[in-house]
Amino acid sequence: MAPESDRPLFYHLIYVAEACAGGGGCSNSVAQRLHAHFGTNSAEVAMLARVLGGPPYSSRFMDLTSSCGLWAWKRRFRRAAFAVAISCFGRSQL
Repeated sequence: MAPESDRPLFYHLIYVAEACAGGGGCSNSVAQRLHAHFGTNSAEVAMLARVLGGPPYSSRFMDLTSSCGLWAWKRRFRRAAFAVAISCFGRSQL
């Protein structure tokens, strides 16, 4: 996700490290799903944890017009087990 992001590669490497630490810890627990309360950085970490073999994740999307870029929202939304929009407008955007 780093090549298309406005954040430097270093941030995305930190997200991968967090996904390894968090996602790996969930595999031995009774957790059936991760929930990222925001569809931004936390959803990226949850998505990476899932890609690395962690549990499915869900996310709440509220501002699809942020500087994050539409490509990032699409990737996080497509890989989520389910997503929640906080408004009718947000639901129409998802």
